Amino acid sequence: KPLHFTARWKGLDVPLHLRMECQETKTVAVHVLDQPDHHPDQYKRKLEIAQRIARFFNGLEIDLQGVQLDFQRFSISGAPSKTGAQEGQDLATKANNVPSSSLPVLELELGVAVRALPPLNVQF
Repeated sequence: KPLHFTARWKGLDVPLHLRMECQETKTVAVHVLDQPDHHPDQYKRKLEIAQRIARFFNGLEIDLQGVQLDFQRFSISGAPSKTGAQEGQDLATKANNVPSSSLPVLELELGVAVRALPPLNVQF
């Protein structure tokens, strides 16, 4: 199930409406839901931001001194029944007024590889 959300990005004067989904190939695709309209430069910037978010998830790897976690896929639980950019706008509006237990949860599935046993005094 795709995740629709609205975000503010530093250096961008307008909200960013995105759809993020995990494809069968375990890659994340992020799409801009806004139309280019009258501001092609802003739209180009939004596309660049979407690509950066996708690269973040697709390259996500955590090394815990020998134990490596890498991104496999994500899922959404508890999401409202609305779809599209409106869902993201509603969630952004409600985020400050709604208990966190009633907001959707983004769950990340991570793969684990033990390359070496970590030392007894693991440093974080």
